[in-house]
This record gives sequence, structure tokens and C-alpha cells, in this order.
Amino acid sequence: RIYRELAVLIGNERGLADSFISQALSLAIPSLSIAGILELQLSACALVEAIVASYFDYDTSVVDDLREQIAKLPSARRNLRTFRVSGKNVSVRLPCALLVRVLNIVGGRLSSIENSDACSRSPDELRNGAFRLALRVVDELVARSLRDRDQDHRIVFQTFLDDILVLFSLPEWPSADLIVQAVGIRFVMMLKKGSDMNVYTRSSALDTLGVIAARV
Repeated sequence: RIYRELAVLIGNERGLADSFISQALSLAIPSLSIAGILELQLSACALVEAIVASYFDYDTSVVDDLREQIAKLPSARRNLRTFRVSGKNVSVRLPCALLVRVLNIVGGRLSSIENSDACSRSPDELRNGAFRLALRVVDELVARSLRDRDQDHRIVFQTFLDDILVLFSLPEWPSADLIVQAVGIRFVMMLKKGSDMNVYTRSSALDTLGVIAARV
């Protein structure tokens, strides 16, 4: 309940101290990984969304924190995907869903939450800002998945991409397409390196692009 009350407070008040906002985020973000308490997790999501909508200077730090949550695989596979997508008989990981929601807000594409920064910037500027954040997440997750052929990081990236492709093209998740574009751009750029790329990276790039092509 306290997370919901904080979300209302932050949504209604401007000029709250940075220390207060930082503390609220330090409480909300780790709550996403607490298994078995979905209501707490959803309340934490509402708090994070309120912060991003009202205090846009925190966009990058929020996205970085969500990326680290995405990079963790729960010890129990049954806890992997707990957020049920409305209108579809499928669930995705909560940090992935929240990432797309945050990008929706940053890009001014979520009508139910007003981004206080959106009124002063053009639609192209908003979309470009959201796309840069999407690339920031994708670049790091891709780099980790290819580094030393780490299997855990490879599974993290595959799970992330699977979740984003579930949300892709759904009208209430418009920024999922930014992430798919970012993934596609990065792997196409890798393939353009030709002989400078090792066999493992080339195979990973082709496999990923094939998965996207089959699902989009």
C-alpha cells in the first residue's frame, strides 16, 4: 500500500528532493525480484512509472536498474514469468514489461500517464530519446550474451527477446517495437563486419535475426 501512496504523492507533487526520489527507487526496483508477492511487485511498478513520468532526469538510471533486474534469472523457473499480458494467454517477466512501460512514458506514448517533459518536446525528440534508452539496454545485454560465450547471459538475452516479441505489435505496448528495432540494428551491424567477426558471434546474429523474422 505504501508504494501506491508514494506513487500518488510523486504524481501530484513537483520539486521533491532528489534524495527522496532516489530512496523511493531504491525501495521499488528490488521489489520486482521478490517472488510470490505479485501485488507488491505491481505496486512497485506503479511507483517507478510515477517517478519516470514526473521526474524525467531519472530516465537513464531507472532503465539501467531495470536492465540489471532483467539480467537476473530467478533460481526457480516457475518464477520466471509472472506478469500476465492482458488479452493474451501468456505471461512475461515483470522487469521486461516495466521496461516497455517506462519507454512508453519517455516516448510520450502512454496516454494514461502524462509525461511532464512531453509537452515541451516534439514527437520525434521523444521517440528518439526512448530509442536511445532501448539501445542502451540492448547493447549491454547483447555484449554480455556474447562475452566468453556465457550460457547464463545467453539465456537471459533469449528470454528477454522472447518477452519483447510477445509484446510486439500489441497496441498497449507500443515501445516494444523500439526494442525489436534496436536488437535488429545491432545484429545487422555485426554481420556487416564480415571477416572481422568470429563464428560464434556470426551464428548468434543469424539465429537472433531469424527468430525476429519468424515472429514479426
